[in-house]
Amino acid sequence: MSIAAQAREIPRPMPHVTLHLHGYPMLCIDGQPVSLKLKHGLALLAYLSQQRGPVGREHLAVLLWPNGGRDVARARLRRLVHELHRAVGFALLEGDVDRLWLTPGLATDLLITNAAIACASDRSRRLDAGSLAPLLQPLVAQWLAGFSLASESFSDWLDSQRRERQAAVIEALTLAARRVAAQGDAALSEAIAVALLRLDACAEPGHVARIEARALRGDAAGIETAYFECAQVLRGELGVRPSLAVENAYVRALAATRAASPSVAHARACPACAYRPW
Repeated sequence: MSIAAQAREIPRPMPHVTLHLHGYPMLCIDGQPVSLKLKHGLALLAYLSQQRGPVGREHLAVLLWPNGGRDVARARLRRLVHELHRAVGFALLEGDVDRLWLTPGLATDLLITNAAIACASDRSRRLDAGSLAPLLQPLVAQWLAGFSLASESFSDWLDSQRRERQAAVIEALTLAARRVAAQGDAALSEAIAVALLRLDACAEPGHVARIEARALRGDAAGIETAYFECAQVLRGELGVRPSLAVENAYVRALAATRAASPSVAHARACPACAYRPW
């Protein structure tokens, strides 16, 4: 039976459907999570969500069942599409004899994250907490976290996607950190720093962003704390000193704080802060 015929059998109108791919994949229908116990179905939806257009059925069949043989894999794919639609009560996919694609209107958190990444790079827009919110979520770079499939082809694709997604998020947050610091938004700078360091505790841009956020608040003690925590993490994890970029951010931050508050004592001369972890 064709997908179109399956869809005609279903009397319900298309509700609001969101496919969540950050964390373990999940479908929500009209805001309510749906228990979808079809792992291959979740894998199919995730893969199609990453494509810019229709994907060949044969390619999908081999991706999901690489060891099943061509005819067996194609038959399994047809059955899977039918089971997906019966499980949720409406068509999640559309297609023709040779191709499949997601039903237009099916939302994914991937698209929301991509929009935030684009916003971080758009210098014509002022950044705020709302525009960057998707990039500040704890699961933003944990794409299909905890999900696996007994397919080497799919696993290879998934590993590649996870690396690419994390790199894209880190790059976007690094760009955003510079722009937000220039805007003078201390709270958002701190939030970006937290997000970057959550992704990588040794990430230089995260430590720089945290130092700059403290400088925007005029918090000399906070600058010292951020610098020494950075030094301790890098020493413990990598056995290295803070980079020149971190050192320069530290010096600039202290200079700016002292210029704004001349009465502030030189923090590096303070006995409580004199210890350097090197």
